[in-house]
Amino acid sequence: MQTHKLATLAVAGMVAFIVGFSAVDTPPLATSGQLATPSEGSVTQKPFETLRRTTTQQSRPAPSTPLPTSVKASPSSVISGLHARPSATGIGWVNFTSEELNQLLQMHSEESAALVAMVTAAANEEGTSERAKKLTALAGKIRNEAAGISAVVRRAVVAAVLRNVEAFKDTELDSSMRQLFLELRQAHDRRVLALHKKPSADGSMRRAPIYLLHISKAGGTSLCSLSHYNRCLEHPKANNCWIPGAGPVWYANFKHTEATCAEYQAVVDNDGLDIIANEGYLDGGVDGATPILCNEFLYMTLVRHPATRVVSHMMQNGVKSDGLSHDDYLKLSIAERIKIRPDITNNYMTRTLLGKDAYYKGVGELTENDGDKASAILARFDMVLLLELKQHTTVLFETMLGWTSSDIDRKKGRSRHVKTALTPSDVQLLADANKLDLAVYQTAETLFKIDTVVFAAPHPDADAPPQEILTCGNPKRKLPKK
Repeated sequence: MQTHKLATLAVAGMVAFIVGFSAVDTPPLATSGQLATPSEGSVTQKPFETLRRTTTQQSRPAPSTPLPTSVKASPSSVISGLHARPSATGIGWVNFTSEELNQLLQMHSEESAALVAMVTAAANEEGTSERAKKLTALAGKIRNEAAGISAVVRRAVVAAVLRNVEAFKDTELDSSMRQLFLELRQAHDRRVLALHKKPSADGSMRRAPIYLLHISKAGGTSLCSLSHYNRCLEHPKANNCWIPGAGPVWYANFKHTEATCAEYQAVVDNDGLDIIANEGYLDGGVDGATPILCNEFLYMTLVRHPATRVVSHMMQNGVKSDGLSHDDYLKLSIAERIKIRPDITNNYMTRTLLGKDAYYKGVGELTENDGDKASAILARFDMVLLLELKQHTTVLFETMLGWTSSDIDRKKGRSRHVKTALTPSDVQLLADANKLDLAVYQTAETLFKIDTVVFAAPHPDADAPPQEILTCGNPKRKLPKK
């Protein structure tokens, strides 16, 4: 499959990523080859970004011509500039390969087929005026979707536009392109508004509930904390935002309680919640079934490069095995740790996205098809963020969720780690054991960049600002102490 092919090409880069991480991000080191894992979300950004760029260059095919980095006053910058606040966010890194765009267009293609066909038809028109007419018709069709459109469809439309970007560069198409991207943003606004509830007896608005899939050791604790600063009301018995029965199943003796969409909705309705989190695995992935995402929620997750996530996870206190304490577990070789705890060391993100059956499979039992399924599930999430690009998330929190507090580093996550030594063979073992997760991560990177195109660009029409899409802001939620 396409995503697995990309992951196979990237294994060498992933090895370099781990080695570089130990050499650059975690000084001081006692001897060469040792790695001290930083606390969750605390990697030094500049060297980490340098390593990330190196890994990307090694792992991906030669990119297509990068989109321009200059910001233009003309609306065509929505397509080519992709910048909202260049001085603050510096989004000059955004570019796409044809393989990335094609992957998005192939995922759930039946849902987006009609709109993608309209983009293609517009690009194939000979004259600029005819292209403009078809783009206007496309914008109108999106506008007519009263409840908005899904993230899958929105991203497919953007991918189709970018794949045909040469056909839409004419400045005479500026107005049409402005309108198209305005409609894409407002379609998201309508999706959020459709999930809002009517004001309750005390006059407070029940906002669209957020479902946070907390991928362990990827910054989820910081994201949960950020929701508190935006007055998101969580379950009265919540721990780290996750509701009872949805904690990390890798920790101690925690168990996951399967729940249906109706049951989740009841939990939200009973307590008027704004956010629930799940740090176990998605529900519904049993007996060969594919996990189902609930239409009543906005789905969000934060992912981390598997090269550093897996190392951080292995070192986390609380990781045990039958008959072994955490200290005993850390005395094992990397090969033994992978064999004993494949859930956290062997494609953990893929397992989390696929649900119970996949989560408890043994080492090497997940297939390329499983990796593709996990990427397809992730593509349905409304908001997919990357820990390594957290400095670019501020504007997305503001424009997609209406959050006024958007500093994800305001509070760090768990940091109970120990040091360990990794040999080159250890590093290679971890890289080989996480090929599917690397493919999932690369999908997440593409989703994040596509969303940046829409939501971090200047608003297409200053006279028509986005509708009120604030999520959370619950007056019952006390702000955390500073």
